[in-house]
Amino acid sequence: MYKLCYAEALIPLKNFYAIRQNCVIEGELCATGNKKYVIKKGDPHYVRPYSILNDAVKSLKAEENLIRYQHVDNSYYVKEWFVLDDKDNHVVETTESYRLVSDKGNYKPQEVHAMKCLLEHLNFYQRLSTIIAYEKYGYLVLDMNENTFKPLIRYVDERQVVTCDVESLEIMQKPKTVKSGEIKGDNEK
Repeated sequence: MYKLCYAEALIPLKNFYAIRQNCVIEGELCATGNKKYVIKKGDPHYVRPYSILNDAVKSLKAEENLIRYQHVDNSYYVKEWFVLDDKDNHVVETTESYRLVSDKGNYKPQEVHAMKCLLEHLNFYQRLSTIIAYEKYGYLVLDMNENTFKPLIRYVDERQVVTCDVESLEIMQKPKTVKSGEIKGDNEK
């Protein structure tokens, strides 16, 4: 027997960097300086039993994991879906698509995946919390391609502008341009 399940946890804002893929399902031991803490394994909530694994996996594919910022308690709510083998209480399948709901936007799993690809391209990605941090501080922005009107993720810092097409995951990078007259001494000759 297989069960479609989800686990959920509230992760304090000060520990948001501990949000990793499957952190609620597996639990994580994380170190900060000399302190260590554990994100406790979330108790699974059973949704539906299945006698065939393929049926359970098909239902799992329809679900999305969720990361949502909670203003009330200044934390992140994380909900993750998985399939559990009832025989030995072992997780046999998980979903890797995450929806991110923050102050700046409500990002679909494809958009979060594009953010991850973009940060991996820049060698900035370490865990899901990396995406949260870059989005929170305005480095990652959901935008629209001016020519095709398709969504893209834009990363902007003082040196560069890098975009990732949400559908094709094509990455385009260019150095940030400086407007004429902004560089000291540009008009002096």
